Amino acid sequence: MQRNLTALTNDLYPAEVFPFLTQESILTENDMDVINAETTRRQQAFLLVTTLYRKGPKAFSVFVEALKDSHQH
Repeated sequence: MQRNLTALTNDLYPAEVFPFLTQESILTENDMDVINAETTRRQQAFLLVTTLYRKGPKAFSVFVEALKDSHQH
């Protein structure tokens, strides 16, 4: 994930993956509030990716599923 951080932050629309990530208990309401507080979509995407990185390996695999589900792959 670290390796593709630039591409992810350029192309990712965090709001489109939030439902799946919360459904799978990867993100909390607080996580989403903090991410949404960022002023640009790119900053939100960066914070989402770094938050997922801190949440461990399961978070990454669920994130990949969320991308597929939202057609952002």
